Amino acid sequence: MIYSKTWKDIRPEIESEIADIGVKRGEFVVSAMTKAVANAMDYFLENSSEQSLPVLDIGTGTAYHTALLLSKDYPKVISVDINPQAIIYAKERVKNYLPQVTQFEEAEFEDYLQKTEDASQSVNFYNYDLDTIAKNKDFKFALASFNPPILYPFHKITYDKPATNGVYFENDDIKDERNDLVYKLYDTIARNNLKKGSHILCIWANLNRHLVEIEPFKSETPDYVHPARILEQWFDFEFENEAESFDDFYCHKTILGPGFFNQSETGKLYSANIKHGIDHDYYSKLLIPSKEESLAGTYFNFGVLHLEKTSDTENKFKIINGSSKG
Repeated sequence: MIYSKTWKDIRPEIESEIADIGVKRGEFVVSAMTKAVANAMDYFLENSSEQSLPVLDIGTGTAYHTALLLSKDYPKVISVDINPQAIIYAKERVKNYLPQVTQFEEAEFEDYLQKTEDASQSVNFYNYDLDTIAKNKDFKFALASFNPPILYPFHKITYDKPATNGVYFENDDIKDERNDLVYKLYDTIARNNLKKGSHILCIWANLNRHLVEIEPFKSETPDYVHPARILEQWFDFEFENEAESFDDFYCHKTILGPGFFNQSETGKLYSANIKHGIDHDYYSKLLIPSKEESLAGTYFNFGVLHLEKTSDTENKFKIINGSSKG
C-alpha cells in the first residue's frame, strides 16, 4: 500500500516541525510570505490550463511550497536553492512527509524529465541560484515561483545557514535595478521559460524602492505604483486586464525582528542593516521603522504578483488579482 498524505494532513505537522527543528537548524520561518505564496499556488492548481510541464520552486528553503504541490498530486516539481544545506534539509523533509515521491538530484533538467517519464510523481532537488537556472532559455515550466530575499547586506555576512540566504542578498549597486533579483527573474524566466498558460509568482515587498517607485532614488516625493507598471517600464510587458489598486495589492504585512531569522546571532546584523538602509534612503519610505533601539518590530507590506502568460511569442500576461489572499 502506498503511503500518502494530503496537504490538510501535512500542513500542521510541517509547520510545527519547521518551528521546532527548523529553528535549531537555522531554516527560514513559515511566514505570512510563505502562506501568501501557498494561496497563489492553490489558485494555479485549481485554475491553470497548463499543468503538463514541471513547476519550478526557486529558493525552496524549508520545502514548504514543494511539499504543498506534491501533496496536492502535482506530478513533477523542480526545487532549487542557493544554499546547499537548504537542499539537504528540503530532501529530508519531503522524504519524511511524502516518502512515495521519487527524488532526483539532476543538474540538467532535461535529464530529470527523461528519467521520470514513467514515474507518476517526482521531485528534482538541486543547489542552483537564479542566474544558473536562467542560462537554460529553452526549458519550459508550468509555474515558476520565487520568494526573493528582502534585505541587502550592507555589512559583511556569512551565508552559513539557510535562513541567511533567504533574508539577505548581495548587490554591488542597489540603485541599479538590473542587479535586483526580482528584475532578473522577469528578464529571464518570465521572458524565456514560460509558455502560453504558464504562471509566475513573485513576492513584491514595498520596502524595496525599485518595486514600488516609478523613478527610485530620483524623487523626494515618490510615485508609488502597482508592479505591473514597473514591468511595463522595465521590459515593455503588456497586460490584458487591469491591475487591482496599490493598497489592495500590498495587502499583506510582515514584521521584522531578530527572531525573524531563526538565528539569534543575526539580530545585531539585522538591526545594523535596517538602520543603514533607512539612514541612506535605500529603502522605501513605506517601511515603518520601530521605535525600539534594536528596530525589532519594523514592518512593511507586500503582495504576490501572480501572472499568467497569454502568448507564446510575446511578453503578454494576465494579472491574477488577489490570488494570494486565499
